[in-house]
Amino acid sequence: MKVSFRVIAVVSFFSFLIVSACAKKEGEDCKTCKALNGNGTVAAERTVCTPQEESAFRNENPDKEVVCN
Repeated sequence: MKVSFRVIAVVSFFSFLIVSACAKKEGEDCKTCKALNGNGTVAAERTVCTPQEESAFRNENPDKEVVCN
């Protein structure tokens, strides 16, 4: 009985962490970044929620103009 309670408690805890991390990504501090070709068409688009994700997107598109809003 104690073992199953511990397993349920651990699974619940990790589920809570995953759900809270996903909820943060859908929050207000996320923005959409677009990599533009020379003629203004969108070559790539991604929703980023951290400065690291934005930097990674910019690094993936070095020869394109990147606009985030």
